Amino acid sequence: MLGPAFAGGLTAIFGAIHILWLDVVSFGLVLLILTKLPASRKSERMITSVFKEMKEGLHWLTHHSVNLALSLQAAVGNFGYSAAYSVLTFYLITVFHLDSNRVGLNYSLLAAGGVIGSIGIVMLDKRYARGKLIASLLIVGFSGFLFAAFCPVWFAPGIGFAIVAACNVGWSVVTASIRQETVPAHLLGRVLSFSRVITRTAMPAGALLGGLLSGSFHPATVFLLAAFAKLIEVAIAFLSPIRKLK
Repeated sequence: MLGPAFAGGLTAIFGAIHILWLDVVSFGLVLLILTKLPASRKSERMITSVFKEMKEGLHWLTHHSVNLALSLQAAVGNFGYSAAYSVLTFYLITVFHLDSNRVGLNYSLLAAGGVIGSIGIVMLDKRYARGKLIASLLIVGFSGFLFAAFCPVWFAPGIGFAIVAACNVGWSVVTASIRQETVPAHLLGRVLSFSRVITRTAMPAGALLGGLLSGSFHPATVFLLAAFAKLIEVAIAFLSPIRKLK
């Protein structure tokens, strides 16, 4: 969540093109770390074991209604958020005609929301039942997208996305705790792997749709799409066993 905040400030100082070198450096560091890892030899037996474990993770996930519902929520939410986030800069530039400083400030607001959400959720999780808390976070996130779409002030998108980011981070913390408490320890990695396949696949699909829609409609339309995705998440929360979580 701190990435957009740093990016916003550095963009204002150095320009968007030059800070892309930070990406180059980050990938280089990852590559360096990978070269230091011990080499592993894959055998046919190991590959067979991997597929067996993947099957076990899929079987457990599809037979545990709460975790399956959480994965579906994450997939829908990632789809909507990725669509909206992919057009945020385009929206700020074409609708509000902002310079790099004000664009950066909007992204800094977004990052601040995520940090606030990560801190505040600890207290909220202690005071409220998780079923109600999850639904409430999604409803507030829905309002954040609406605020970003309709408020005619140049920093409104930053505030709206800050609200969404706070709720998304809070949701992630709560659901991660639920998974750790409900998934058997020996299956945790296998279940999370399949869950992430479902949830992460939705992200590029959402970004692609967001880009396509912004070329034919007003960019704020994509924010409304993301708000609708939040409503679907709310429906999943109320119609699934998530509502019974304590």
